[in-house]
Amino acid sequence: MKTPPFVLGVTLLFWGWQTDFLWEGVLMGLVLETSRFVKLRWDLSDDDFKRIWTFCALLFLAAAVYAFADNGGPEGFGRFFGGPNVASEREAGSASAKTAAALIRWLPMIVFLFMSAQAFSTRQEIPLHTISLILQRRWKIIPRNSTH
Repeated sequence: MKTPPFVLGVTLLFWGWQTDFLWEGVLMGLVLETSRFVKLRWDLSDDDFKRIWTFCALLFLAAAVYAFADNGGPEGFGRFFGGPNVASEREAGSASAKTAAALIRWLPMIVFLFMSAQAFSTRQEIPLHTISLILQRRWKIIPRNSTH
């Protein structure tokens, strides 16, 4: 990963300060920035990156379910579907907004494992087909030695 020195660290420090996850931001920033100084590298294949990406996606899904339940989503939507009115609509909308805000706050922690895998990989870049379901499907259909 070729980012300017300390950009990821400062960005994660700022994110942690703004979201009250300061120590988490400091720790994640230090881990990612040490990849510049540590010679340890992993030779990860496309399948390894796909597995890590799938884990992060499942973690995102679990966080979404948790945030939705924690912010009163099931009750709010239950009242909305039981008898729609202005109050129940507002409650359902508020639960959705709080869920989205929580997921945005947690996103750097959710994808940290994938970012670390890229930072400590022997590769300079990750092929796009490892994270895109559409490109994964096309990659399987199109022969690899085709010139299309």
